[in-house]
Amino acid sequence: MSFAYITEEGAYIQKRGGSFTVGRNRECIMEIPAETLEGLTLIDTVQVSSKAIVELLRLGIPVTWLSRTRRGSMRRHSWRRVPISTNPCGSDEVTDMEYDYDENEFLIEDTRRYIVLVIYDITDNKRRTKMVKCLERYGVRVQKSAFEAFLTERKYDELVARTTHLIDPHTDSLRIYLLANHTSVRSWGIGDRHVEDVIIF
Repeated sequence: MSFAYITEEGAYIQKRGGSFTVGRNRECIMEIPAETLEGLTLIDTVQVSSKAIVELLRLGIPVTWLSRTRRGSMRRHSWRRVPISTNPCGSDEVTDMEYDYDENEFLIEDTRRYIVLVIYDITDNKRRTKMVKCLERYGVRVQKSAFEAFLTERKYDELVARTTHLIDPHTDSLRIYLLANHTSVRSWGIGDRHVEDVIIF
Protein backbone atom coordinates (compact mmCIF):
# COMPACT_ATOMS: atom_id res chain seq x y z
CA MET A 1 0.00 0.00 0.00
CA SER A 2 1.17 3.58 -0.63
CA PHE A 3 0.38 7.25 -0.06
CA ALA A 4 0.74 9.71 -2.95
CA TYR A 5 1.65 13.40 -2.58
CA ILE A 6 1.22 15.38 -5.80
CA THR A 7 2.75 18.84 -5.39
CA GLU A 8 3.96 19.83 -8.87
CA GLU A 9 2.22 22.87 -10.35
CA GLY A 10 0.28 21.97 -13.48
CA ALA A 11 0.13 18.24 -12.70
CA TYR A 12 -3.05 16.29 -13.33
CA ILE A 13 -4.48 12.92 -12.31
CA GLN A 14 -6.59 10.69 -14.52
CA LYS A 15 -8.06 7.19 -14.31
CA ARG A 16 -6.75 4.74 -16.89
CA GLY A 17 -7.86 1.14 -16.60
CA GLY A 18 -7.08 -0.11 -13.11
CA SER A 19 -4.59 2.68 -12.36
CA PHE A 20 -4.38 6.38 -11.64
CA THR A 21 -1.98 8.20 -13.95
CA VAL A 22 -0.11 11.35 -12.96
CA GLY A 23 0.99 13.63 -15.77
CA ARG A 24 2.10 17.11 -16.71
CA ASN A 25 2.37 18.89 -20.06
CA ARG A 26 0.57 15.98 -21.76
CA GLU A 27 3.26 13.57 -20.56
CA CYS A 28 2.52 10.62 -18.27
CA ILE A 29 4.93 10.78 -15.33
CA MET A 30 3.80 7.73 -13.36
CA GLU A 31 1.06 5.18 -12.91
CA ILE A 32 -0.26 4.15 -9.50
CA PRO A 33 -2.26 0.89 -9.35
CA ALA A 34 -5.61 1.63 -7.72
CA GLU A 35 -5.39 -1.37 -5.41
CA THR A 36 -2.16 -0.08 -3.84
CA LEU A 37 -3.25 3.54 -3.22
CA GLU A 38 -4.17 4.18 0.42
CA GLY A 39 -4.31 7.99 0.46
CA LEU A 40 -3.85 11.01 -1.81
CA THR A 41 -2.75 14.58 -0.98
CA LEU A 42 -2.82 17.38 -3.57
CA ILE A 43 -1.56 20.97 -3.64
CA ASP A 44 -3.30 23.99 -5.19
CA THR A 45 -3.33 23.67 -8.97
CA VAL A 46 -3.24 19.88 -9.35
CA GLN A 47 -6.22 18.82 -11.48
CA VAL A 48 -8.20 15.60 -11.05
CA SER A 49 -10.48 14.23 -13.76
CA SER A 50 -14.11 13.47 -12.94
CA LYS A 51 -13.55 9.74 -13.62
CA ALA A 52 -10.62 9.71 -11.18
CA ILE A 53 -12.71 11.45 -8.50
CA VAL A 54 -15.54 8.94 -8.91
CA GLU A 55 -13.10 6.03 -8.66
CA LEU A 56 -11.35 7.49 -5.59
CA LEU A 57 -14.71 7.82 -3.84
CA ARG A 58 -15.85 4.37 -4.92
CA LEU A 59 -12.70 2.77 -3.53
CA GLY A 60 -12.90 4.77 -0.30
CA ILE A 61 -9.47 6.37 -0.81
CA PRO A 62 -9.20 9.51 1.38
CA VAL A 63 -8.21 12.66 -0.51
CA THR A 64 -6.76 15.87 0.98
CA TRP A 65 -6.49 19.11 -1.00
CA LEU A 66 -4.42 22.06 0.26
CA SER A 67 -5.15 25.45 -1.31
CA ARG A 68 -4.06 29.03 -0.64
CA THR A 69 -6.65 31.67 0.28
CA ARG A 70 -6.53 35.38 -0.60
CA ARG A 71 -5.78 36.17 3.05
CA GLY A 72 -2.51 34.24 2.82
CA SER A 73 -3.67 31.29 4.90
CA MET A 74 -4.01 27.71 3.72
CA ARG A 75 -7.30 25.84 3.48
CA ARG A 76 -7.44 22.06 3.85
CA HIS A 77 -10.25 20.14 2.13
CA SER A 78 -10.64 16.41 2.61
CA TRP A 79 -13.19 13.82 1.71
CA ARG A 80 -13.57 10.10 2.15
CA ARG A 81 -16.20 7.39 1.83
CA VAL A 82 -17.28 5.98 5.19
CA PRO A 83 -19.54 3.06 6.15
CA ILE A 84 -22.82 3.74 7.97
CA SER A 85 -25.48 1.53 9.53
CA THR A 86 -29.15 2.03 8.69
CA ASN A 87 -30.27 -0.82 10.92
CA PRO A 88 -33.02 0.56 13.24
CA CYS A 89 -32.03 -1.91 15.96
CA GLY A 90 -28.65 -0.22 16.41
CA SER A 91 -26.59 -3.03 14.91
CA ASP A 92 -22.99 -2.28 13.95
CA GLU A 93 -23.51 -4.06 10.64
CA VAL A 94 -22.53 -1.89 7.68
CA THR A 95 -25.55 -1.48 5.40
CA ASP A 96 -24.67 1.61 3.36
CA MET A 97 -21.95 4.14 2.60
CA GLU A 98 -21.84 7.92 2.78
CA TYR A 99 -19.30 10.63 1.97
CA ASP A 100 -17.60 12.55 4.75
CA TYR A 101 -16.25 16.04 3.90
CA ASP A 102 -14.10 18.19 6.15
CA GLU A 103 -12.65 21.67 5.68
CA ASN A 104 -10.47 23.85 7.89
CA GLU A 105 -8.16 26.82 7.52
CA PHE A 106 -4.81 27.58 9.10
CA LEU A 107 -2.40 30.50 8.96
CA ILE A 108 1.07 30.44 7.45
CA GLU A 109 3.94 32.71 8.43
CA ASP A 110 5.99 33.07 5.26
CA THR A 111 5.87 32.12 1.60
CA ARG A 112 8.17 29.11 1.72
CA ARG A 113 6.39 26.09 3.13
CA TYR A 114 6.83 22.35 3.13
CA ILE A 115 4.44 19.45 3.35
CA VAL A 116 5.48 17.41 6.37
CA LEU A 117 4.26 13.87 7.04
CA VAL A 118 4.84 12.42 10.51
CA ILE A 119 4.38 8.68 11.13
CA TYR A 120 4.98 7.12 14.52
CA ASP A 121 4.71 3.80 16.32
CA ILE A 122 4.82 4.28 20.09
CA THR A 123 4.31 1.40 22.51
CA ASP A 124 3.54 3.36 25.68
CA ASN A 125 0.09 4.97 26.01
CA LYS A 126 1.33 8.05 27.89
CA ARG A 127 4.09 8.77 25.38
CA ARG A 128 1.64 8.21 22.52
CA THR A 129 -0.85 10.68 24.01
CA LYS A 130 1.89 13.29 24.44
CA MET A 131 2.93 12.78 20.81
CA VAL A 132 -0.64 13.26 19.57
CA LYS A 133 -1.10 16.46 21.59
CA CYS A 134 2.22 17.78 20.31
CA LEU A 135 1.45 17.05 16.65
CA GLU A 136 -2.03 18.59 16.91
CA ARG A 137 -0.26 21.95 17.37
CA TYR A 138 1.28 21.68 13.92
CA GLY A 139 -1.04 19.73 11.66
CA VAL A 140 -4.00 17.44 11.23
CA ARG A 141 -4.41 13.74 11.87
CA VAL A 142 -5.00 11.81 8.65
CA GLN A 143 -4.52 8.23 9.86
CA LYS A 144 -4.37 6.53 13.25
CA SER A 145 -0.63 7.16 13.59
CA ALA A 146 -0.02 9.75 10.89
CA PHE A 147 -0.19 13.54 10.80
CA GLU A 148 0.12 15.99 7.91
CA ALA A 149 1.32 19.58 8.29
CA PHE A 150 2.16 22.53 6.05
CA LEU A 151 5.08 24.23 7.78
CA THR A 152 7.71 26.89 7.43
CA GLU A 153 11.32 25.83 7.93
CA ARG A 154 11.32 27.29 11.45
CA LYS A 155 8.17 25.42 12.44
CA TYR A 156 9.55 22.23 10.90
CA ASP A 157 12.74 22.48 12.98
CA GLU A 158 10.62 23.15 16.05
CA LEU A 159 8.46 20.08 15.37
CA VAL A 160 11.54 17.86 14.95
CA ALA A 161 13.05 19.12 18.22
CA ARG A 162 9.84 18.54 20.18
CA THR A 163 8.82 15.15 18.78
CA THR A 164 12.22 13.47 18.96
CA HIS A 165 12.23 14.02 22.73
CA LEU A 166 8.90 12.21 23.11
CA ILE A 167 9.96 8.72 22.01
CA ASP A 168 11.99 5.91 23.47
CA PRO A 169 14.42 5.06 20.63
CA HIS A 170 14.75 1.50 21.91
CA THR A 171 11.05 0.62 21.60
CA ASP A 172 9.40 3.33 19.46
CA SER A 173 9.80 4.64 15.93
CA LEU A 174 9.29 8.09 14.46
CA ARG A 175 9.52 9.04 10.78
CA ILE A 176 9.28 12.58 9.48
CA TYR A 177 8.95 13.08 5.72
CA LEU A 178 9.80 16.56 4.45
CA LEU A 179 8.29 16.94 1.00
CA ALA A 180 10.06 19.70 -0.93
CA ASN A 181 11.95 19.88 -4.22
CA HIS A 182 13.99 16.98 -2.89
CA THR A 183 12.39 14.57 -0.47
CA SER A 184 14.02 14.12 2.92
CA VAL A 185 13.12 11.18 5.16
CA ARG A 186 14.27 11.27 8.80
CA SER A 187 13.78 8.25 11.04
CA TRP A 188 14.32 7.61 14.75
CA GLY A 189 13.96 4.46 16.85
CA ILE A 190 13.39 0.89 15.75
CA GLY A 191 12.44 -0.35 12.30
CA ASP A 192 13.77 -0.03 8.77
CA ARG A 193 13.01 2.91 6.53
CA HIS A 194 10.69 2.10 3.60
CA VAL A 195 10.68 5.12 1.29
CA GLU A 196 8.72 3.17 -1.35
CA ASP A 197 5.66 3.45 0.90
CA VAL A 198 5.33 7.11 -0.11
CA ILE A 199 4.97 8.36 -3.69
CA ILE A 200 5.91 12.02 -4.20
CA PHE A 201 5.66 14.10 -7.35
